[in-house]
Amino acid sequence: MHTFFNVLSIRGSEQFHDCSYCCDDYGSCLGDRVAIRVFKFCHERPADVSSENGAEVMQRINVRIINPVFFLLFFGTPALCLIVVVQSFVGPAENFNLQLIIGAGSYLVGPFGITVMFNVPLNNRLAAVDKSNESEWQDYQTKWQRWNHLRTCIGIISIILLASGLSSANV
Repeated sequence: MHTFFNVLSIRGSEQFHDCSYCCDDYGSCLGDRVAIRVFKFCHERPADVSSENGAEVMQRINVRIINPVFFLLFFGTPALCLIVVVQSFVGPAENFNLQLIIGAGSYLVGPFGITVMFNVPLNNRLAAVDKSNESEWQDYQTKWQRWNHLRTCIGIISIILLASGLSSANV
């Protein structure tokens, strides 16, 4: 299996190709690790408190998470996944790796796609409600957790596929 340092030592035109695979794998793992920590913190702690306090905690988290490191991980990993998919199809035939393609695609659909299509709109809706609205908080928590469980499971599958595909890649 290639490590980041092995990939950096490769010379020639293949260097960018190899680094994109390696960085995609590491980015996926790091991005999913961050998502799992946010998941664990966000829904074990607020679920134990009143709706007013839970909603306020989530509103604060949703404001504080917007930072350069988060944006780099959140948008960088999907960009690398797209590079992996494109390189698999337009590159030499020996670069075609179904595990990498499915792993990258599952990351784009799961952790990234579900976040953009479902979790962010729920966060935005929560930001606009009164913190003491018990029914809104319960509805938010139920839906957010459902989508979060799904994206976490798909993210774990994408890590496994990307790691497996990277270990068998012709890079």
